Amino acid sequence: MGYHAYMNPLQAQALQDAIFRRMTPEERLECCFRWTQLTYDIARGAIRQEYPDWSAAQVDREVGRRITGIDVEQLRRERGETP
Repeated sequence: MGYHAYMNPLQAQALQDAIFRRMTPEERLECCFRWTQLTYDIARGAIRQEYPDWSAAQVDREVGRRITGIDVEQLRRERGETP
């Protein structure tokens, strides 16, 4: 299956599967790492745009909260821990 200007989801999945089958395990893992980093970068950019005055630490905490659903600061407060 070659590149087409439009593919339905099943065609796209079949193409992606074929590409992954040709990759070594190391290449697949590297691809996973790159996609994960891209996801974090997109989330960070969206949060920075939404909250331009936030520090890098605040942005990183919010990225973590959005991805995991866990508010680390709230957990610390509930446990009586200091930041």
